[in-house]
Amino acid sequence: MDLTWGAIGKVLLAGLVTYTLLPVCLMLRDYLLWKFIGAYILNSELRSKLKQFVFLANEWNTKYCKQASKDKNGVSVIDGKPVSSKEFDQYLSDSDKLSQTINELDLFINRKSSLLDSLLQHFKQQGLNPIQAWKDKELERIVRLKL
Repeated sequence: MDLTWGAIGKVLLAGLVTYTLLPVCLMLRDYLLWKFIGAYILNSELRSKLKQFVFLANEWNTKYCKQASKDKNGVSVIDGKPVSSKEFDQYLSDSDKLSQTINELDLFINRKSSLLDSLLQHFKQQGLNPIQAWKDKELERIVRLKL
């Protein structure tokens, strides 16, 4: 069995790559991943849209979550109280606009949350998705402000 300097060099190079360069590359990858997540996913735009979503959803639940219909005689009724046709139409229009805005914000937030979950799972990171916790905290804050 011949032991040459070339064989020794290959073993040393393999050890160097395996035990020093590969961990450094993985740490650099994880650092860049978290920089990306902080800059493009968990940013101030997401926080402001999340606050807007929670505020509008709370407004929807308090103001527009009423029964609106027309009775047998064609009289417009909102929450059991008769209203004029103009008020009824305005109520439905405002309700539709608010609903559309809430749905767009929810789609934006869910898209960011899915992307974050996918990145964390793909790169086998131990981080947790904080978006739902942010929603809960914002809802608690709004409820406290209304009391």
